[in-house]
Amino acid sequence: MEEYLKTLLEQIRCKKAHASIYHEIRGHIEEQVADNIAEDMSKDDALKAALNDMGDPVQTGVEMDQLHRPQMAWRIIVAIGILTLFSILIQYLVTRYIPDNNAYFFRHHIFNAIISFSVNAK
Repeated sequence: MEEYLKTLLEQIRCKKAHASIYHEIRGHIEEQVADNIAEDMSKDDALKAALNDMGDPVQTGVEMDQLHRPQMAWRIIVAIGILTLFSILIQYLVTRYIPDNNAYFFRHHIFNAIISFSVNAK
């Protein structure tokens, strides 16, 4: 059973969902094993039948991955983008009259903003 669950969980990208999925699927398997034993199956045969009833662990895991996809926090990303553009505008307005420093600070701020968004997008 543990090998089945491990293979199933390897298909699911959302690591936060692993514990709940593990317990849920394990519970279903254990219930099916108990039902099979109640129908006069041996424990080993009951477990094999229960795992067989669950289906291919890779396919089941892929299907569960589609249900438990990590979601991007788009509202936060948009808010960060707006605040970043606003801060670039303020920095430009404040430093535009400083000779020789204006271009450096402005390019440096834009570069940092691009790096921040590329790191957070992953």
